[in-house]
Amino acid sequence: MTKLKIPVALVFLLIACPAMATDCPALDKKGNDEGIRIPGSNAVMVTIGTGRVQFYSAPSDRCEMKGIFVLPREQLTGYGTYGDFTSVMYMNPKSGVDVEGWVKSSRVKYTGYGIGPN
Repeated sequence: MTKLKIPVALVFLLIACPAMATDCPALDKKGNDEGIRIPGSNAVMVTIGTGRVQFYSAPSDRCEMKGIFVLPREQLTGYGTYGDFTSVMYMNPKSGVDVEGWVKSSRVKYTGYGIGPN
């Protein structure tokens, strides 16, 4: 009788995968509840760097919103920060359609303008 040999890495992966799943809606709520609020007087931001700026449904790389992104130099409204992410809203100037989500904080900067008082 031959013994079945399963690589240790495969066993770990099978055990760890369910634990590695990210509850994006819960993390979004946590980020909004516990994050640092951006005052309205300083909420206008612009995307920086090269290439697309990916949107996420929560402040985690595992919560990517497939196909949702903005380009460099696009204007966003910032709501708050949590970890390495900033909660933002983007309104397409041509269509008027908006999207809310999270972007990596390293890809946005404050313009010094706001959308209202603190």
